[in-house]
Amino acid sequence: MVKKKILLIQPRLSLIGKWCRVPLNLLALASSLDKGEYDIKIIDCMLEQDYLDLIEKECQSSLCMGITALTGFQIKDGLLISQKIKEKYPSIPIIWGGWHASIMPQQTIRSPYIDIVVKGQGENTFKELVHCLEKKFDLKGVEGILFKKNDKIIETENRKIEDVNSLLQIDYSLIDLSNYFTQELNTHTINFISSRGCPNNCGFCADALVYRRMWRGLKAERVILEIKKLKKRYGVNGIIFEDNNFFVDKVRVKKICRGFIKNKFNIKWHADGRASQLVNYGPELVSLLKKSGCSRILIGAESGSDELLKKINKGEKSATWLQFAEWGKQNNIRGRFSFIWGLPGETQLERKKTIKVIENIKKIDPRHGILAFFYTPYPGTPLFALNPNYGKVAKTLEEWGNCDLNNLNINCITEREKGRLENFVNFYLENAYPSVIPNNKNKFLGILNLGLRLISKLRIRLNFFSFPAEKWLVSSYVKLSSNMPSKKSC
Repeated sequence: MVKKKILLIQPRLSLIGKWCRVPLNLLALASSLDKGEYDIKIIDCMLEQDYLDLIEKECQSSLCMGITALTGFQIKDGLLISQKIKEKYPSIPIIWGGWHASIMPQQTIRSPYIDIVVKGQGENTFKELVHCLEKKFDLKGVEGILFKKNDKIIETENRKIEDVNSLLQIDYSLIDLSNYFTQELNTHTINFISSRGCPNNCGFCADALVYRRMWRGLKAERVILEIKKLKKRYGVNGIIFEDNNFFVDKVRVKKICRGFIKNKFNIKWHADGRASQLVNYGPELVSLLKKSGCSRILIGAESGSDELLKKINKGEKSATWLQFAEWGKQNNIRGRFSFIWGLPGETQLERKKTIKVIENIKKIDPRHGILAFFYTPYPGTPLFALNPNYGKVAKTLEEWGNCDLNNLNINCITEREKGRLENFVNFYLENAYPSVIPNNKNKFLGILNLGLRLISKLRIRLNFFSFPAEKWLVSSYVKLSSNMPSKKSC
């Protein structure tokens, strides 16, 4: 029997660089299918130089082509691929899924290059969809999709959120996992998802649109078993948990930590969580986290203004960020604090409060990391309706393809202010509170570094980040130094 080919595509996330993250969403879809019936091909465009030609070649005998896309450049690249294949092979169904398609399914399906959209959790939906396409059954019986029929768009009923424990384990043999090893935490670090969804309802977050505020976690025993296999077969020694909220279930977290310790995994791992959860979980969990290899935790802080945090329904106060910073310092666990500039109604005073909280975090422990993004308004989230300018962001799928976290057509924050804030986070903050103070044997460079540190602290105190002459001088010095011939070459 000739097996039907299923082609799954992960478009590029940018024109430059290499994104080393295992395409877990595509692997989950592929793992749901019977390998005895289907020939499944996953193409990660971030790894392939001539991916358009490769996709075109593989499509010659494919039953369908699936594409996943996050908001931003991945949409743009995905549309480029879809257009090329639709023009070359118009009879091959092109299916889109992933975050953007789930958040804006109606807008996505209107593209002339897309035939079907899968909403939300896709494993069982995709499995049924492939079966219907193969047997040429009516797609109306497949829950959780939108499709075109006789120039009309038909949307089926939403599929209920499945218990992730009922889904099949990821089949990593479908890809070359070694392509995705990074040294982010250890020599063989990869990403892993142990739960989906989040029970909270932050006003800016699109997670509730996809998972409807439901949290579903793999049982601790299954997490331990899967990571044990990854360690044994591939030598994995670092895990980045990509869960939206890893620490929801305290009992589960404890069991996972104990499993890591009992099995002597000797891995380092990172996860996302809420500061209030962790500082209230008590010393027993802290001890388990350390012993199990937890080295870093991402905290969604968002703002340093309690008024703004209340407005966006965060459910936490800014003092919690400082509590967690102290907690992390005492327990040698680094925090990565994520903030959002330009939230609806954010004033200059509230922005100053955020800057102050960020500085205080670095004062507590300079090893703590700071991430700062500009607010991305998604239709359907509670905050979207608060500003009429948000409707100008993007009205078509093509326009969303030109959007990213640092390039939005809204008037909440000016380009000048964006530049000022970027100077603060990316230059002055790092120079004022360096995670590692360089041990310069050159006294002149030591004096320059000390001077830069003092100037940066003064800049932060004065809240003045415009005209970054120091940044230009450092950049010029680095460029000049890199072009100077070494002693060996003279």
